[in-house]
Amino acid sequence: MIISYAVRGQGILSGKIYDREKAKPMEFVQVYNKTIDYQLSSDREGNYKVYVKMGDTILFSALGYETQKIIIDKSLNFLNKNIYMQTRTLSLPEVMVSGKKSYKADSAEVREDYARVFNYKDKSTGNLIGTAIFHPLSFIEYLYSGKKRQGLRSFQSRIVDYEHEKFIDNYYNPVLIKKIVKIDSDAEMEAFMKFSRPEYEFIKSANQYDIYTYISTSYKKFKETGSKADSTSLK
Repeated sequence: MIISYAVRGQGILSGKIYDREKAKPMEFVQVYNKTIDYQLSSDREGNYKVYVKMGDTILFSALGYETQKIIIDKSLNFLNKNIYMQTRTLSLPEVMVSGKKSYKADSAEVREDYARVFNYKDKSTGNLIGTAIFHPLSFIEYLYSGKKRQGLRSFQSRIVDYEHEKFIDNYYNPVLIKKIVKIDSDAEMEAFMKFSRPEYEFIKSANQYDIYTYISTSYKKFKETGSKADSTSLK
């Protein structure tokens, strides 16, 4: 999407941000001018206003939504644009890593290799195991990082644990954290993430505001007490 304007120098891009499906204003959408590394958030009514100049790239992002991009170009008389955020479809990304197979292809092979385990029917409960979607990258390493598996039930339990960990990683990562708090080094980021790592149940039920507040509160506690504090007290 390209937006144009004829005003020389700097202008102001403004408008409202909506959930496309619900047609409701969205608060706390991150509006990021990638060109000058400046960001802000939409207000309660979905309003946003950001300084721009010709050639700037503006990104609109929110948890659970596809990122929208605008490139500022010349020859438009106004800089007003409403943004409609589309809910992201959860799927395994097609990503090639160092010449290896994509996550999707690798996932298909892992599921085929362990189909008997994934589809095992627990006679005591009648439940089918293996309905969770997970990223199998380093799955075998994760699976055998502790003791060797102790029976089928232990094997299934590790699969579920792995899925939960990857789910947390998807919604709680350095990219998101840097949008909320200022962290200057990789060492500090690693220490903070270890200190503040949330529980699966919290991430599963939290909305965007809950997660932003959690990050901000956790970082304040982290700076006050250091990593010696018990992160469970933050939840």
